[in-house]
Amino acid sequence: MDIHQELFDVSMMIVALDLSPQVLKILLMEVIFFTGYPITFNGSASGGSKPYNYSWDLGETTMNGKSFTYTYTNANDYIVTLTVTDSASNTATDSILLHIHSPAVLFSCAIKTSCGGGETEVLGLSAQDNAHAEIIGGGGNYPYKLCCANVSSVQTTTGTGTCESVLGPSFTGLITLATNSTFDKNTNAQVERYNYTGTDGFDYKKNVCVKLVGGGSFNCIYSDLDYCDNIMEGEVIFSISNLTNAHIGNYTAYSDLVLCCK
Repeated sequence: MDIHQELFDVSMMIVALDLSPQVLKILLMEVIFFTGYPITFNGSASGGSKPYNYSWDLGETTMNGKSFTYTYTNANDYIVTLTVTDSASNTATDSILLHIHSPAVLFSCAIKTSCGGGETEVLGLSAQDNAHAEIIGGGGNYPYKLCCANVSSVQTTTGTGTCESVLGPSFTGLITLATNSTFDKNTNAQVERYNYTGTDGFDYKKNVCVKLVGGGSFNCIYSDLDYCDNIMEGEVIFSISNLTNAHIGNYTAYSDLVLCCK
């Protein structure tokens, strides 16, 4: 997802008020920014004796000067402190809690015959609807692929363990494929809702798990198309015909049971 640069060219104004000829007071406001995007810091002062010296502790580094631009590299909460010193060595200092977040990463998918730049093949499908599925490396038997953007890793887990419990919290499970008790069935598989616990579920199963670029997190639910579009406002990944022993298709194939991620 492209994040427009102008969202991050917002100045954080730190102002010193003239409460007395010898005392500087700094007013700060709380702001949120993102890693990888420049933040412009501006300082201003009044009162005391000019000229002023501006000294900044940004939490990740220190800077000097009335105005400068800095880009945070690590997501964290930082206490940013500005100290203003006038020519008579009068000082005023105050701080702000600065929230630095990792930029949002859009997880989006489409079923197509080949994946484009920035997309990763997550699953193979025999058709756009009423389809069987195969995992990546299952033989390349199918003409369609589930291509997803901003995915750094696709892995599978076998058995009752979830993606999160086996691979770690940075992985999210999308769907479960039927396997076989005697061999690892990687293709021509029926599917079921990920983490389905009904008594009629597959006895032997393989979960398809993905990890986002940058390790960001996202939530996925199985619901109807209307809930995904209007309530969750998420991205439809695919649809399945039933909770278990099901076929898979694009979002129009089975609109009553779609995978919606946000």
